[in-house]
Amino acid sequence: MGQCDDHDVNYRFTTTITYAYILSVECQLRSKMAKYVKKPIVVDAEQWFPGKEIDGVEYENDQAIIRTLEGPHLVSPGDWIITGIAGEKYPCKPDIFEKTYDIVKEQNIIVTQTFTDDKSKEIGISLANKLKEHHAF
Repeated sequence: MGQCDDHDVNYRFTTTITYAYILSVECQLRSKMAKYVKKPIVVDAEQWFPGKEIDGVEYENDQAIIRTLEGPHLVSPGDWIITGIAGEKYPCKPDIFEKTYDIVKEQNIIVTQTFTDDKSKEIGISLANKLKEHHAF
């Protein structure tokens, strides 16, 4: 195949990228929209009803709204207010929420603390017992 000087290597590299790009474009033109699976990420969510105070839900012109990354959205009674992985808030209709999310039934809470005196140990043990009772470990 001849010498392998800088010009030849550059030419071969460019040809490969161009060929790969053409294949990619052809595949995209022939295929339909790709399918994706949502990653299993645990989020906090709370169902909103009129009169219930939820962080992020505001009132404007007698309408409940929440300011999302995409702009303000109306909040309707029964909507779930979800806190995303970056701390952002957004509403979700109840039927979509039910199809998309499952409740986390087990929550493992790990509290790590070094106690140096008797009073701190007593407080730590009391806290651990309350958590144990509340979460039924």
